[in-house]
Amino acid sequence: MTTLGRDITTPARTVTAAGATREEDAPLRFAGGLLGSLFRARCAHCGKQRGAWCSECHSLLHDLPTSLTLRTAPEVDMVVGSGAYETLLRDAIRALKYQEIRALAAPLGDRLTHALKLAGWQFDVVIPVPLHPSRQNERGYNQAALIGARVASAFGVPLLADGLIRQRETVAQVGLDAEARHVNLEGAFTVRSAPIGQRVLLVDDVMTTGATLSGCAAALHQVAPTAIYGAVVASTAQP
Repeated sequence: MTTLGRDITTPARTVTAAGATREEDAPLRFAGGLLGSLFRARCAHCGKQRGAWCSECHSLLHDLPTSLTLRTAPEVDMVVGSGAYETLLRDAIRALKYQEIRALAAPLGDRLTHALKLAGWQFDVVIPVPLHPSRQNERGYNQAALIGARVASAFGVPLLADGLIRQRETVAQVGLDAEARHVNLEGAFTVRSAPIGQRVLLVDDVMTTGATLSGCAAALHQVAPTAIYGAVVASTAQP
């Protein structure tokens, strides 16, 4: 089971003859402050003050059964998901995206890997749904790329983190209906480096209407793939 975080080992406190803490003890003070802040944080799922994502909720996520979902979307052959976007799975995805708990990409990626194996799919390359550069610079990482890297490693295929780029910044999809979502993403993606004539797996965290995956797939048709599959950690109720 993936371990979130790491142990913090603090050396014995060294004091001068006058009783003042020496400069070498700065790491100790830093570690103590970090440890204190970790325990003051509330878990993104249970809300208890025992870390931003506590060990109990990590165990729950690890043991959460895969609920295989198969959905369709324009331009995509088929989309697989590992469960419904609710409760524990929803909170884990939000914590990865908005609270910088990057370690959650491992268990979420493992869930998606299991779903793909249950579906029996074969693919040649993994491409994550890209963020617009301004959004990625603000967040510091692309959660779909972190999840996709876990999947690619499990299947022994390459991850093309820059296979697609988001060339146009779009308004947030939240609150838009299905038609508006598709219009919002028309022409938003373009191919940067994708192999010609291979089976592509598009990876994202959440699927609502399928507009994002469809926009990416439409761009990928430029390189004539033999198949385009979609894979998402969680799927919302179909609109």
